[in-house]
Amino acid sequence: MPEDHRGQSSPPPVGPQAAIEQARAQLLAGRGPGATPAEITRHTRARPRLGGQPTASERDQLAEHTALALHAADRADALGATVAALRQRLTPIFLVGARRLALTAATLGALLTVATVLRHHHRRLDR
Repeated sequence: MPEDHRGQSSPPPVGPQAAIEQARAQLLAGRGPGATPAEITRHTRARPRLGGQPTASERDQLAEHTALALHAADRADALGATVAALRQRLTPIFLVGARRLALTAATLGALLTVATVLRHHHRRLDR
């Protein structure tokens, strides 16, 4: 049995802390830093499921989401460049209208991005 700070035996821990200690003991079969490369691969890179889905599906989904995010960022940059070009052409008297136009364009761009991501996500779920 474990000993407390006075050197006396204490009962085994009960509750959440016990669950944490048990999980730590089971991690890599208790091997931790002494684990072989094969054990590390088996418990990390060679897992059959990731995020509750088969690993290949989860990786594909992550790649698709990353591509969508990069596309959305490119579209946002293009939209910003268009707004900047418009702002340079407008006279100060029209700046209030230009700011409204920029806000409207940015909002529309954000909504289109969200709609695209949601549509893609729903397609993915329908497969």
